[in-house]
Amino acid sequence: VRVCVCVCVRMCVCVCVHACVRTHVLHFVRVCLSVHLWRWVLDNALTDAQVAKAINCHDPEEIIFTSGGTEANSWIFRCLELAISEEVQKLSTECNVHIVASSIEHPSVALPIESLRRRFSLDVTGVSPDQTTGAVRPEDVVATLTGRTRLVSIMLANNETGVIQPLAEISRAVHEWADKNGTPRPAIHTDAAQALGKIPIDVCKLGVDFLTIAGHKFYGPRIGALYARKTSPLRLQAMLEGGGQESGLRSGTENTAMVAGLGRACQLISEDTDGQLVRAMSESCVLLRRGLERELGADGVQFNCLGDVNLGMAPCRVLPNTCSVALTCLPTTCTGRDVLRLCRNVVAGVGSACHSGGNEKSHGSVLTRSGVKPSAANVTLRLSTGRYTAADDVALAVADIVQAVRSLQADHSCA
Repeated sequence: VRVCVCVCVRMCVCVCVHACVRTHVLHFVRVCLSVHLWRWVLDNALTDAQVAKAINCHDPEEIIFTSGGTEANSWIFRCLELAISEEVQKLSTECNVHIVASSIEHPSVALPIESLRRRFSLDVTGVSPDQTTGAVRPEDVVATLTGRTRLVSIMLANNETGVIQPLAEISRAVHEWADKNGTPRPAIHTDAAQALGKIPIDVCKLGVDFLTIAGHKFYGPRIGALYARKTSPLRLQAMLEGGGQESGLRSGTENTAMVAGLGRACQLISEDTDGQLVRAMSESCVLLRRGLERELGADGVQFNCLGDVNLGMAPCRVLPNTCSVALTCLPTTCTGRDVLRLCRNVVAGVGSACHSGGNEKSHGSVLTRSGVKPSAANVTLRLSTGRYTAADDVALAVADIVQAVRSLQADHSCA
């Protein structure tokens, strides 16, 4: 399978994952009337253990399968909502809860927080990234903490810039702050949807209580999972009530084939001990950056959050497959969307690939909050490479983008 750079590589399911899903579907069709064989399919899929191993979770029972990353994220804030409601009713008092989150979170985190803020008049603090690195600083998170803070939510890697957040350091700082002040520690949640399969993830080292997983981000099927530490300060409450599946936390007949596929995709990550899969993405991404710079000139492109002197950015860690590039050689009236409109082979985005509404305002705000100048944010493309992106694919993508840019330069204007 060869997938052109940026052509929705995260939507493609790995061949062996597809085979695993197909096997479980066909087997279920043959034995759907047998309860014992149905349980055999589930038990032998070993999916809990496969997902747990991929993030170094020592207890597979702390893995709960969901419909996707959005549900997993929303679940955490639903639990907080229930906890707040119980406290308000029990104590007959107003809500006195504080939440901390980064200002660059995915909408599936930002919108539930806003909903809670409106309903309970919560005290919410948004922590902006350092403007020279695009990363949230641990000291800035600690500075916002109070004895009322119940939840800290910081994404592991940003879905638009690719910047990897120093989550282990942030968690450690939060723990130390709570110990020093003798106050209950807030729960720590991270949206790791963009990170799994691209960087090593170890929930023990990260020190988080909740971690969100989305299968389609690493060549798995379109379902997700939530890691929930049993000793979390925030109790995980049932999302759905019914038949008691997922230890009673998320009732409903299991989507066996998709769950098995997710487990297989996680197994591939665990087996990639030499980093070959990640290295393939990284090498393609480097070729992409070099090709764009070669064709459009060093002054015609600026790579966001990679330490470009012209952007005033300091070097920082970014995902190996993500290229956030500002096409500064475009006429001032043009935007990144104008470039994509003229591309014949490249399918990309100006922001997150999982935003379908084309919200440029949201896209621009994430970039500018990460330290990207507004003028650069307006002409930024978000490009991604995958495990199967070849050098020829990169060359095709570069040529496509360049022809679109040249066409806009020749017109000197954008409709």
